[in-house]
Amino acid sequence: MHLKVVAINIKPKKENERGIPKKGIDQARVNKQGVQGDFNRYRSERKRNTLDQAILLLHKNTIDFLVKKGWPVEIGHLGENITLQGEPSQLEEGMKLRIGATVLQVTKKCFPCNNLKALPYVNNANIEEFKQLLHDRRGWYAMVLQEGTISVGNTVKILPSQ
Repeated sequence: MHLKVVAINIKPKKENERGIPKKGIDQARVNKQGVQGDFNRYRSERKRNTLDQAILLLHKNTIDFLVKKGWPVEIGHLGENITLQGEPSQLEEGMKLRIGATVLQVTKKCFPCNNLKALPYVNNANIEEFKQLLHDRRGWYAMVLQEGTISVGNTVKILPSQ
């Protein structure tokens, strides 16, 4: 099994904007609240900054799938903080991952939501179709067990369950 980080994505806080789309950066510091420099309006306003949703992980296969279906999706558009590529393409709740010096624990699946209509190619007219395509492909939330720095190109090591 070999997973690697192909992108790290953030969106700074902007008044009246959702946390999508995010822009890529090469390296980031990760703390208990998530990737420094990233703002997630949904998590901060609706989820009271819950630490079990500090990071959103997404496999690049999801983006590739949507592009093949004709959607102009790019890395970071779906709100993921870390875009992964390689095997396994599916993560599981409770799985612990070491990325650089950072350790994350997968907490739960992320389900498609209406906030995705903030993407100009989705908007109100296409949101239901887009959400249906993303069913079981939206990614996974993770909490930060150990803070550290991550970089594009880092290998993701799956740690043994304890």
